[in-house]
Amino acid sequence: MTKLKRIIFLHSVFTEKFIKTSQAVSAASNLWSFNFLKNLKYHKIKVICAGIEHNPSWPKGKFYIKASKKNYVYNFVNKKFNYINLYLFKTIYLFYAYLNYLLNFTFKKGDLVVIFNNSFIAKVLQLLNFYKKIPWVCIVADLNYPKKANGYVYLNWNYFNKIKKKQKKLFLDGGIYEFKSQFQKINKKVPTIIYSGSIGDINSPSGYTGLENLLEAFSKLKIKNINLWIFGKGESKKLNLLIKNDKRVKFYGFVNQKKLISLCEYADVFINPRPSKINKFNFPSKVLLYLNFNKPIISNKIGLHPKYNNVLFILKNEKIDTLAKKIEEVISFNKKKLNTVKKNTIKFKQQNSWNFQTKKFINWINIENIYK
Repeated sequence: MTKLKRIIFLHSVFTEKFIKTSQAVSAASNLWSFNFLKNLKYHKIKVICAGIEHNPSWPKGKFYIKASKKNYVYNFVNKKFNYINLYLFKTIYLFYAYLNYLLNFTFKKGDLVVIFNNSFIAKVLQLLNFYKKIPWVCIVADLNYPKKANGYVYLNWNYFNKIKKKQKKLFLDGGIYEFKSQFQKINKKVPTIIYSGSIGDINSPSGYTGLENLLEAFSKLKIKNINLWIFGKGESKKLNLLIKNDKRVKFYGFVNQKKLISLCEYADVFINPRPSKINKFNFPSKVLLYLNFNKPIISNKIGLHPKYNNVLFILKNEKIDTLAKKIEEVISFNKKKLNTVKKNTIKFKQQNSWNFQTKKFINWINIENIYK
């Protein structure tokens, strides 16, 4: 039976500096990909990344995208594609660029091609599989899954269970992000709530991040001696207005990992307010960040495996009053309750590390015989 030896990942993984300025790359998916591939390497799986620097189509973005080495993480072998960034033309050009690359690629026994979500790349792989019988797997993050993949990895528990069609499929939401941190004891008088994630687009439909619900809930809190710190890319009219009128609210924007870790250590409570509207098949990967700090995490249920029920404070509904009451409850925890939260979180992290999750993926590939 063929064993997994090498991953050809048809996407790029970028540096924090590039992510900060990019309008088209998700910081969350980039971090997920980095940890997934890095831990595969720890298990002696070779990794090749082949992808593009995403950019909004011209005229919103650059007309010609020339890949720059400095924008890619150095941890993996990188194949970069340059392209003319015109809507539709870009897709057609890149379709043939990927196809040409893969048709001329020297595949070996134990190779596996991996993609994220359904896109034109899936069409390329369907052709490749037809002519060369090269196996491929799709990581389904939130969109419709492509047809004819040899296997599917679902990040969202609801989506995983919804698929009744016979598939070789695996549920793998991700591992706990491991950060180097001193976790120094911090003395402060004012409790702090932290939200880290997408802020949204000021011109897009509101509500999909859940941040606006959090802002409203915060305004309703009976406890007034409390701070709200927000991190992430994007812009929100309601956030801008609240910052002007409430000195307790601070928006840091997108910060690098070192600063994010440092500031998150001040948290008393973390919030994942992402609602089911629009996000039915998303996975709230911010939870993987929050768990590092062994503090209470309040979260909506959407997208989460039942294993999180014992480590998160799951909201019974998505009403703003429910969120406000839960924040007030959790902020008031005594030391005994906080120690219980810490112990449960540490245990959970040991059982849900990236090391564990990548082993699970490798074993699934080998046991399911994806190569058949």
